[in-house]
Amino acid sequence: MADYVWLDTNGRVFVSQADAVIRDEVPAKPPPVLGISGYYDGMLEGCADCAESGNPAWDGTFTDHAYNISFGKMFSTWDVDGSYSIGGRALSAGRTILGHYGGLDYWEIIIRCFKDGYPTTYYTIWQGSRNGSTPCGTYTRDAGCSNVESLDIVEV
Repeated sequence: MADYVWLDTNGRVFVSQADAVIRDEVPAKPPPVLGISGYYDGMLEGCADCAESGNPAWDGTFTDHAYNISFGKMFSTWDVDGSYSIGGRALSAGRTILGHYGGLDYWEIIIRCFKDGYPTTYYTIWQGSRNGSTPCGTYTRDAGCSNVESLDIVEV
């Protein structure tokens, strides 16, 4: 059986399983655009093996929001919409995400770049996490080639 999540034109969230609606929710407000507080190009360095890019510099925002279902739990993710660079390196927009995983109040940011010459291989520029009921707050670095110790996420 497949699980599906979709939004109608009024912003109502529907969750279905095997063509039967199992949850129908109305979000309190539309999902916000999220961003790294005080972000500027060069704040995070691209990894040495990331592909060079002439694309516009990423502005530190996560604009695309989606609801997903995994193991029967709904979670939210934000990613980057478009082709950008980070410190002159090719940001992997589809692999740069801010996500909430299930009901665990665990949030994670993963910022990735493409490997030079291998557009399906990625390097992690920065990865961090936080606990809390909202995506906004301070994320502590867990991994990545950029040594920035923490990032603050805010509504933009």
